[in-house]
Amino acid sequence: SINVCGGSSFSFSNEMYFQDPIHLNSKGYCKVFTQETVQNALSCSDSGDVLDCNTIDFEIYGLESNCALGTRPSPTPPVPTPTPPVPTTNILLLGDSMASFMGNTLESFCSDVKVENAGIGGTTADQWAEANAEIISECAVRSFDVVYISVGGNDLLLSDCSISSAALVEKIESAVENIVLNVAPGASTYVLTGYCMPHAPEDESSGCSEPSAFNALSVAFSTMQSNGIEVEGSGSTIEIIDSINVCGGSSFSFSNEMYFQDPIHLNSKGYCKVFTQETVQNALSCSDSGDVLDCNTIDFEIYGLESNCALGTRPSPTPPVPTPTPPVPTTNILLLGDSMASFMGNTLESFCSDVKVENAGIGGTTADQWAEANAEIISECAVRSFDVVYISVGGNDLLLSDCSISSAALVEKIESAVENIVLNVAPGASTYVLTGYCMPHAPEDESSGCSEPSAFNALSVAFSTMQSNGIEVEGSGSTIEIIDSINVCGG
Repeated sequence: SINVCGGSSFSFSNEMYFQDPIHLNSKGYCKVFTQETVQNALSCSDSGDVLDCNTIDFEIYGLESNCALGTRPSPTPPVPTPTPPVPTTNILLLGDSMASFMGNTLESFCSDVKVENAGIGGTTADQWAEANAEIISECAVRSFDVVYISVGGNDLLLSDCSISSAALVEKIESAVENIVLNVAPGASTYVLTGYCMPHAPEDESSGCSEPSAFNALSVAFSTMQSNGIEVEGSGSTIEIIDSINVCGGSSFSFSNEMYFQDPIHLNSKGYCKVFTQETVQNALSCSDSGDVLDCNTIDFEIYGLESNCALGTRPSPTPPVPTPTPPVPTTNILLLGDSMASFMGNTLESFCSDVKVENAGIGGTTADQWAEANAEIISECAVRSFDVVYISVGGNDLLLSDCSISSAALVEKIESAVENIVLNVAPGASTYVLTGYCMPHAPEDESSGCSEPSAFNALSVAFSTMQSNGIEVEGSGSTIEIIDSINVCGG
C-alpha cells in the first residue's frame, strides 16, 4: 500500500493521512482499506456507499480492546510500544431503539469511554419500570460510571400520540427510579437526552402524523429538566436534556432527513448531533479531545450492533413487541503484526462492512519476532476462529536496519513470519492479507539512513515481489493476498 497515501518511491506521502511521520490516522487507514483489492481480500460486504476518505474526521477507536497477550511474540528484548489510551468512563446504554440502534457508536463521539449496550428496541417506560438486573447479566462489565436511559418514545407512539405530558413524566420517572435502584444501581450519573423530532411520520393516517403530535414528549422532558428527578437513597445525579430541536426540527416542524435512517431512527450523523451537545458531553463525562466534529460530514456505518448485551428477553412479562434484528457480521477478522495493526484499534469496522475485528497487533514488533510467535499471543482474544487474518510485518525490520536491509532479505523475513502465523499463531483462516505500508509523510529522524523517500524502496520492492510471486504455505490450504500500498497516501 505504499502509494495509497499519496506517496511513491520518490516522494513522501500527504501529511493529512498521518498522526505522526509514519503512523496513519483514520483518513490514512481509510485510504488503505477502501482499495478495491483490499476490500475483496478482506471479504468486505458491498454496502453501496462510496466513502470519501478525505472528509472523514473521527478518532481511531477500539485501541483499548487490543487482545494481544501483552508480551512480545518472541523472547527477544521487547521494543517499547506506545500505550493506547485506556477509557476512563464505563457507560451502559439502556432503553428502547434510541439506545439499541446506536450500537457502540457513542465511542466515536465521546472520548475515553467504553460502552456496553443493553438497549432493546420496542420497549416502553412501563416495561423498564418492571425490569431487574438480570437484563444486563450478559454484559461484560457490570459496574458503570454513567448509565444512559432512553424511554418514553414508544409509550407516546403506542398511545397513537394521545398520551398527556403528565402521564409520560410519571411513566418515565418510574422507569428511571427502577433502573437506578434495581437494574443498574451504583452509577454516579444517569442521563436522558430525550429524542430528536422525527423527520416524517411513520404512518400518515395515525394520530402521530404532525410535528405537534410529539409535543407531549418534548414537554415531558422539558418539565423533568426543569424540576429534576431525585431517586431517594441512591446518591446519584439524574441529568435530563431535551433534544427535540437538535436534528433541525421543532415543536412545529419535522427534522432534517439527513440525520435519520428511517422516519424515527437516527443514523450516525443524527447520533453525532445528539451526543456532541455540550450538555450531553458533560453529563456523560466525555474527555475533551480538542476536536470539533462536523456531524454533517461524517459518513460511517453505526457499529457494535452485534455486541448488544441485553439478555434477549423483554424486561417485563408483558407480551414482547417485535424488535428489529441488528445485522450480524459475516466475517471475523484478526489483526496481527506491528503498529500498522495495533494503532488501528477496531477502526477497520468502519471501512469494511459486516465484519467483526479482534486486534492483537503489538507496536514495535518485527517480522523476526512474529516468525517465533505462537498461539498464546491471541489467547486473550474473545474470538479464536477467524475467517481472515490481516498481517502487518516488515516495516520495523527496515527501520531497525536504518533502511540498509535489502528487499530480498525483507522478503525472506516477511515470508517466514507469514508462514509461522498461518501454521502456528492463527491457523485455519481461509485468507491472510498483507497490505504493506503507505510511504511515510516525513522521516522520523532527518539524520538517519531513512531520511529520503528512496530509503523505503526496499520495502516497496519486497511487497511488489511477493505480490508478483505469491506466497504459499504448504499444507494450510489458505490464500495469501498481498497488496503494495506505497502510493496510496499521496507519496
